[in-house]
Order: sequence, then C-alpha cells, then structure tokens
Amino acid sequence: EDCTVFMIVVLALIGLTVADEMTGGAVLDPLRERFPALQPEFPAFDVRRVDRSIDRATRYLCAAADEDGKFAYEIKVEDGEARETDDYNVLRHTGAIYALVDSCYF
Repeated sequence: EDCTVFMIVVLALIGLTVADEMTGGAVLDPLRERFPALQPEFPAFDVRRVDRSIDRATRYLCAAADEDGKFAYEIKVEDGEARETDDYNVLRHTGAIYALVDSCYF
C-alpha cells in the first residue's frame, strides 16, 4: 500500500513537471511564486570540470579492463586489488562499453 501511494505521488510529480515544461512554466510558476523553496537552485556549471571528470572516468575504465577485456567491478578497499567474481555481469559490461563509446563524443 505504501509503495502504491509513493508511485502515485511520483507519477503525479512527473506529470506536473512535463505539463510545466510544455506550457513554459505556466503550471508550476504560481506555486514557485507562493513557495520560494520550490525555486530550483542549480550549481554553477563548469565545462572544464565535466570534461576532466569524463576523462578520468574513461581512463579508469580502460585501466580496469583485464587482458580479456573484462572489467574489475569489485576492488578491495584495503589494498586496491581487483576481486574476482564468479558471475560476470554482462549487462554491467555493456553499460561500461557504452560509457566508453559515449566518452569519445565529449
């Protein structure tokens, strides 16, 4: 029951957000004027910082691949060694490859 209520609230918020976007803010602007806490606050966007983050993540993924092309997804905190897992996650691997390909466009 709690999950159902939560999903209804989430869907309602998504609907309000979409309607607000489609109307150029006409749906939520009156609420934002009345309740200033609803004003979105976005941090300053630094393109160089994003580029550095993408570069570091790409380098990490390349370094985390073994000679077979599999990624080390589990690293021991104590010594930084990769931990072998019996069940290699192909979906996770595909996502990592997608991220690598996508990084070429930045």
